[in-house]
Parts: sequence; structure tokens; C-alpha cells
Amino acid sequence: MTRSIAVGFDGSPSATRALRVALALARDAGATTWVLHARGMLEERTAEPAIPPVVSETVTELGLDPERVRWRVENGDPCSVLLRSVAPPVEAEILVVGRRGHGHPEGLLVGSTSLQLVEHARVPVVVVPPLDE
Repeated sequence: MTRSIAVGFDGSPSATRALRVALALARDAGATTWVLHARGMLEERTAEPAIPPVVSETVTELGLDPERVRWRVENGDPCSVLLRSVAPPVEAEILVVGRRGHGHPEGLLVGSTSLQLVEHARVPVVVVPPLDE
């Protein structure tokens, strides 16, 4: 039984698609979803940002209990933040990430973050393709 699913979220269409998949998986498994945002070195470090409206809207649309969805902002690159999420407090048993396909050599089927996750994660990784594929 899966208790915790982590999804990387940066507000992009790919991340929003991955969010939907993660939330649906969590709903079906009765798991908690951790929506993780990686705050990079150049991103302004003010108070922790509020949950983006699209996250709350998707939770409502899919009929999930909002108490089973957590928002977490961590410093670091997206891959490192997701890889660390297998440890407490998140303890993710599945990682979900969208694939944008930017910044990789032609012919490579997954982006750099997706590829690093698949290569280094100790738990299953779901890579959600963009809608145009």
C-alpha cells in the first residue's frame, strides 16, 4: 500500500499534467500527495509561497480531501529536491514528474531532470509525457 506520493511542481503545463496524474494515483491508493516546488538559487526567498490556485482547483476537481495534499517548498534543483523526498518528512514511495523536453539533445526521450530521477531514485518514478505526444 502506497502512503505517500511526491510530485514536482513548477507551474508549467507539464508540471500541471504530472500533478493530475499524481493526485489521481494518490486518490486511488488512499495516499497523501506532496506537491514539491524546488526553489533555485536565483529565486526570491521571501515567505513560503502559498499553494498555487491550480493545485487547489485540481484537488477539488478530482474530489480529493485537501487534508491529504501537502505543499512544500525546498531549496535546490528539482532533481535533488525530489530525490530527497524519499526521506522524512515526505517519505515518498513514488515520484511523479512532468517531461518538458527542453534543453536535451535531439532524440533523447526524456529531459535531464526526468533522466536523473530515473537513474538515481530508490523508488518508482512516473514520467508524464506532454499532451502533444
